Amino acid sequence: MGLRIDLSLPSVSVPAAQNAKAAPSAEAGAVNVSAEAREVPAVGPSAARKDVLPGGGGGTENPVFAPGRRSGVNAGPRKTLRNIAGALHSDRHRNGRTDVFTASFDGAGMHSDKVDIDEFRVPYSPKGRVDLSKTDPEKTPGFKNKMKKRGNKGNKDAVKSLKKDTRALKEMQQRLYASGEKAVLLVFQAMDTGGKDGSIRYVLGPLNPQGVRVHSFKKPTQEEIDRGYLWRIQKRAPKKGMVGVFNRSHFEDILVPTVEGTLSKRELDKRYEEIRNFEKYMADSGVVIMKFFLNISREEQKRRLEARLADPEKHWKFDPNDLKSRAKWDLYMKAYGKVLARTSTEWAPWYIIPANHKWFRNFLIGRIIRKTMEAMHLTFPDPPDGFENIVVPD
Repeated sequence: MGLRIDLSLPSVSVPAAQNAKAAPSAEAGAVNVSAEAREVPAVGPSAARKDVLPGGGGGTENPVFAPGRRSGVNAGPRKTLRNIAGALHSDRHRNGRTDVFTASFDGAGMHSDKVDIDEFRVPYSPKGRVDLSKTDPEKTPGFKNKMKKRGNKGNKDAVKSLKKDTRALKEMQQRLYASGEKAVLLVFQAMDTGGKDGSIRYVLGPLNPQGVRVHSFKKPTQEEIDRGYLWRIQKRAPKKGMVGVFNRSHFEDILVPTVEGTLSKRELDKRYEEIRNFEKYMADSGVVIMKFFLNISREEQKRRLEARLADPEKHWKFDPNDLKSRAKWDLYMKAYGKVLARTSTEWAPWYIIPANHKWFRNFLIGRIIRKTMEAMHLTFPDPPDGFENIVVPD
């Protein structure tokens, strides 16, 4: 039986989590957290709480995973969260000692129509990190995968579900564009070969291209460096009515300096706060943000790199620099773990997507986007006054 745990933040009317139960784990300094599932607050700027704002003060670092507390307030019927296997570590200092708190997941299967997207959502912890070594990129909850097929069309049920979701997305995109009141921003991050391009192509390809803008962020130019790392990002923020897509993003400006050691801890902490504030500003301006970390294993990356070397039509995709990043895999995983926990706010949540199987990756991303946009309650604008009296002349 898997652990029962809620990955959401508490709603505005609910105080920080209370009355926790924590059982010591075999790992030194770690405890396994168990909690009842409860209702998830609405995604978007309206759900933001003062006590979790960057620098807001007064809030708990990680209310869901706080030791000695329990997050069962307003809980519905108990259920086992059956998503990817993973853990979130929240660093808390007591008497000069750091306690590490671990929450694990079992990864058992569910019916695809009952997949709860918040099971893949990362809880916010401004001084914590997600232990990605305890996640399982192989998991495909909701689907049978006896043949272990990995391609984009490897599971007929998942492909069928994605088509259903993209039809709904096309309808909502039309309302988004017509009303011009809000925008959507989708951020994709992954290690090399993680599937950013494929996810964008398969999930967003069916949408009206006039309403989608995809931006791929490479190594910054000297002009971009001189103007500050967020300058080029802000320029590409989606306008109202549009769906913006970032293929890599401003998080590269934390990940790379963290791994390469080019910025001090103080400078990195400042960037975390700047990014949280920047995303809060976008959310308050009507941009609904979803961020996806495409989680592949080191072994899967090896398979994909070797496939590129073996296929002449994929040689153009192979970049020797990918091997340099691969050599620093563990460092990148730790850096990603911090980024995911410290910038997964209520107004700009991160989702960890098990991505070894491309068909499941595509399905889950499409489902998350659909559910989030449905919560936006998009409508067509009202017609102008006197519309019913307009007559088209012969």
